[in-house]
Amino acid sequence: MFYKNLIPNNNFFSLIENYYKNDKMPHSILLYGKKGIGKQGHAIELASSLNCTNKSNYLSCGKCHSCIQLKSMQHPNINFIIPYPRKKSLSKRDHPEKALSKKDIEELIQIKKKKILDPYSNFNLQNANTILINSIRFLKKELYNTSIEKGWKIILIFDADKLCVPGPESANSLLKILEEPPDQTMFILVTNEYDKILKTIKSRCQNFFFNKLSYEKVRNNLDLKMINDNNLKLLNIIYDGNFSLIKKNLNKTNDFNKKINNILDCIMNCNKTNQYYIYFDNLKIDKQNWFDFMKLFIVILRDIILLKASATPKKIQLGQNIKTYDEILKKYPNAIWSNCISSLEKTNMIIKQNVYFPLALKTLSIDIKNHLINKASKSFI
Repeated sequence: MFYKNLIPNNNFFSLIENYYKNDKMPHSILLYGKKGIGKQGHAIELASSLNCTNKSNYLSCGKCHSCIQLKSMQHPNINFIIPYPRKKSLSKRDHPEKALSKKDIEELIQIKKKKILDPYSNFNLQNANTILINSIRFLKKELYNTSIEKGWKIILIFDADKLCVPGPESANSLLKILEEPPDQTMFILVTNEYDKILKTIKSRCQNFFFNKLSYEKVRNNLDLKMINDNNLKLLNIIYDGNFSLIKKNLNKTNDFNKKINNILDCIMNCNKTNQYYIYFDNLKIDKQNWFDFMKLFIVILRDIILLKASATPKKIQLGQNIKTYDEILKKYPNAIWSNCISSLEKTNMIIKQNVYFPLALKTLSIDIKNHLINKASKSFI
C-alpha cells in the first residue's frame, strides 16, 4: 500500500478489486462520510494504485517511479483541487494559484508534505471557503494536453462540497467533463457534507459511503501506552470516531475529565443560590473551548435521559458517573432534559452566527436552569 498508517476500509478495497477484475474502472467516484475517518487517504491510495507499475493485490507498491513521484507531490498525472481563499479577483485566464498569497503557497507546500506522511492530516488552507471556477477552467485545459507520463490522469477534489459554495458555478463548470472525460481519466471527489453536493454531480459519480470507524479499529491503531481504555473511549465519544482528532488530542483526557466533573458540579449546585441562572463562570467557558464543553454537556445529558428511561447502565457512555446521575435525577425529578439539549444546540447555532458570546452563554444558563426546575423559559436572543 501507499500508506502504511491508513486504517483500511475493506469494503472500499473490495470494490476497487472488482473494478480491476472486470476492467470497468469508473471515470468518477464520490467518497463521502464523516470527517477524519480516512476518505482522503483512500482517495490517494486509489490514485497511486492506478498508476503503480508494481501493484500487489491491486494495491500500489509505494516504491516504483510513479509512487515516488506522488510521494513528492510531483506526479504529472495526478492533480489536487482544494478550496482556496477568495482574496484576489481573477480574470478567466488567470491560473488559480494567482489567488494565493506567498504565505498561502508556503502553507500549501507544508500541507502536502504532511498529507503524504499522514493520511489523516488536514488538507485545507486557512480561510479557504470555495473551489474557484478558475481551478476547473485550468483543469479542463490541462486534461487535453499530452502527458509526459503514461497511465491514468487523476483529479482528486477534496472538500468537493465547496464546488457548490457560495454558488454552483464551479460545480456546473465541472459537469460536462465529469460526464465525458478523456480516456483513462478518473475524478475522485471527497466530501464530509454529501447533502451539499449537487444532484447532477452525484448522478455522474459512483457514490461510496464510508462508515464511521469502530472503537476497536480506533483502539488497534493507536499507541495505548499513551492512554488508558476509559480515556480513549471518552475521546471516541467526544470526537465521534474522528481518528484524526482523537489522535491529535490524546493528551487532553485529563482536561476533559476535569470539565465533566465541573459540569456535573454545576448542574448539582445550580439552585443553591437565589440567582436565576446557572453560574457558568466557574466552568471558564470561552469561545475557543465552547465546542468541548458543548459536546461533553450533551453526552452527560443524553446519559441522564437514558438512565431515567431504562434505569440500566448498559448504554450509558460515561458509566463512571452513574452515581452522580442518580443524585441529579433525584434532585430534579421534573427536569425536561431534552429541552436542555435543544438549548445547547440552539446556542451552538447562534454562536456560529457570531452572536455576542457572553450574552449567548448567559441566555443558555437561564434556559437550562429553567428546564431543570421545569419552569417556562424565555430566551433573550
